[in-house]
Amino acid sequence: ARTGEVTWSAELYRMMGLDPSLPAPTYAEQQRIFMPESWARLAAEIHKALRTGAPYELELEMVRADGSKGWMLARGEAVWDAKSDVPGLRGVAMDITERKRSEDELRKAEERFSKAFRSSPLASTISTQAEGRYLDINDAFLAMLKHERWSVIGRTAAELGFWIEPAQRMEMLRQLAKDGRVSGFRTQCGTSTGEILQVEVSAEII
Repeated sequence: ARTGEVTWSAELYRMMGLDPSLPAPTYAEQQRIFMPESWARLAAEIHKALRTGAPYELELEMVRADGSKGWMLARGEAVWDAKSDVPGLRGVAMDITERKRSEDELRKAEERFSKAFRSSPLASTISTQAEGRYLDINDAFLAMLKHERWSVIGRTAAELGFWIEPAQRMEMLRQLAKDGRVSGFRTQCGTSTGEILQVEVSAEII
């Protein structure tokens, strides 16, 4: 800390795509290897660590020497030399680019599923297998059964009187457990106004 000397491991050089025969970037020079928002958070945590001794852990977007971007998990803490009251800083960094990419792909897939689920013209639900408790529903389901969303979420199919013949639900569950999915199961369901509808139920374990 007194000299401003910065030391990098061979792995950190590799992560950043820099020549390990060159000196490690100084603190001021390190600003260029992070995206602005990430550098602002890192700089704030470093200053806090040096002032209070509090360790930090951050996920930071980095910019490699070739201009490509990635993500690192950075952990750091202040250290004190027995001969000085001026703290230094030590830390470790881990490349988490693939993990962040997988998380982003999963998020996008979930967004696509959510959009398809909500906009589907078919009455669709997500419910627990054992109880048939509704976790999510789309507008087509609400329109078909003449319910409001607040009156369905968290309640079971039995509480809503969905199955006119409860034994048919048990048969559907038996087929679902056996095959992992059910398609075109014909049954009757009840609406909030007491109307009985002839429907085909398809289900899949997720």
